[in-house]
Amino acid sequence: MTIKKLTDILTDFQSTLYYYRHKNWQEVSPKNFILAVNRIANHLQNIGLKKGGLVGIMAPSSPQWLMMDFAIQKCGGVSVPLFHNMSTEHMAYILKQTKMQILFTEDGPTAKKIQDNYKLKSVIPFWEKNKNQTSLQNIIQNGDEKVTPSTTTEKDIVTIIYTSGSTGYPKGVMLTHSNLTSQIRATKQLFPLSEKDVALSFLPLAHVFERMVMSYYLSQGIPIYFNDHMDRLKDHLSVVRPTLMTTVPRFLEKIYKKSFTALDKQSSIKRFIGSFALKSASKNQNPLSHFIFDKIVYKKIRQKFGGNLRMLISGGAALSADIEKFFNNVGLQIYQGYGLTESSPVVSANYPRHNKPGTCGLPFPDVHVKTEKDNELLVKGPNIMHGYYKNEKATKDTIKNGWLKTGDLATIDKDGYIKLIGRKKESFKTSTGKYVVPVPIEQLLQKSKYVDYCLVIAEGKPYVSCLLFINEEYHDEENLKPKIKEYIKQINTQLDHWEKVRNFKIIKRILTIEAGDITPSMKIRRYVIENKYKKEIQGLYDKA
Repeated sequence: MTIKKLTDILTDFQSTLYYYRHKNWQEVSPKNFILAVNRIANHLQNIGLKKGGLVGIMAPSSPQWLMMDFAIQKCGGVSVPLFHNMSTEHMAYILKQTKMQILFTEDGPTAKKIQDNYKLKSVIPFWEKNKNQTSLQNIIQNGDEKVTPSTTTEKDIVTIIYTSGSTGYPKGVMLTHSNLTSQIRATKQLFPLSEKDVALSFLPLAHVFERMVMSYYLSQGIPIYFNDHMDRLKDHLSVVRPTLMTTVPRFLEKIYKKSFTALDKQSSIKRFIGSFALKSASKNQNPLSHFIFDKIVYKKIRQKFGGNLRMLISGGAALSADIEKFFNNVGLQIYQGYGLTESSPVVSANYPRHNKPGTCGLPFPDVHVKTEKDNELLVKGPNIMHGYYKNEKATKDTIKNGWLKTGDLATIDKDGYIKLIGRKKESFKTSTGKYVVPVPIEQLLQKSKYVDYCLVIAEGKPYVSCLLFINEEYHDEENLKPKIKEYIKQINTQLDHWEKVRNFKIIKRILTIEAGDITPSMKIRRYVIENKYKKEIQGLYDKA
């Protein structure tokens, strides 16, 4: 079946979907999924949704999220995903710019709060509803299936996805049906699936990476389980035993650190063997030592992921090479990719038989890449966005002669593999004239079990310093500052003299999405943190 529009996926829909509710897995059969999509579409048309109309979806990922998205598409509407835990400031900005009148959200109280504050025409909760509200559940159970066909074409806008806003207010990326379907076709070429595959989804569908991958899964008819909360992911992995998962580096970094901290509870002998095995997993191993460590340690790590995982696809940010090597050596195959919301999202990826650790892989089929003199990566292809919503200037500044200016610095090796250097706007020039790229340094710092997030400071400064946000479980750790000082001393041996961290500030506060500290994809919002901690940053240089 040729997929030209996302709604073509519904033509031969075969995926069974599962979600966790009332302490049990609930099943949605292919037949019931299509029935629900049609009933939601009917309701949307009855309340006035026309072709090109904007509809918001602000809720955690689930089969119901997908039902709403497809229903909006069947009406010719445009979905606007909103992260359910986004900051109030960003939500207000998006609602004001789009002027949307219809919004789906998770529950009755949230729906009432949004309706009271923003006066939308219709706010529809998923489940429990307040008085005078219509819930999605009621629509699915009691609605009419009749839908008036829309005149949508593959060139029409299907969604507006707002960027995470790590450097300012979010911009609405307009993507067409053809943008996303080109990605589905390319993914099928590189990552073929089988009837034995089972996917577990825990990333937000409001993020284009998970949404595109989900469209691909659905086009291949495989079963999908939706994890409803990170606290339950460990249990769900052991029950679902997936073969496929998509993830972000932040999640892998946490697993990496927990693998080491879990040894603290072991006996001295087990702690010694386990520590040696884990440390060697980040290095090249000989077959004999790998065989021994696999039997004793690595097999247990694989079991925590269910024991059946054959592909763990990482995107959203760069993953450090030694952590990638760690997971590959323990038998969890990482395929690292790279992309942006503006490219729908995948630009490049490692894939079976073409995997070069430490890189973001080869360009996707039909995607072309090149670098400018300053190493900025440019991208051209059928996946490049239509433009930014109500922002022609930003569109013209970002797309030049059909090439998307990514804002990322990269190199392309002789085999065509892309390796990221850092963000163009995040290459800091110190007051001594030296350039410092913060991301590799931050990756090293965040490998410490004590450090949850960190922010490297260098722009216009005489030397490099950093803010260290400490993991909550170590807020009461004795001699914390000397321990971190010793860790930084070790890190500095791996850095050039102008990159070495000369000073640091420990901060015992949890960064959250709701407070606007980090993006929904778990990346630190640099300018926000710099503004919040101006006094602390200045203190790092008072004696300079």
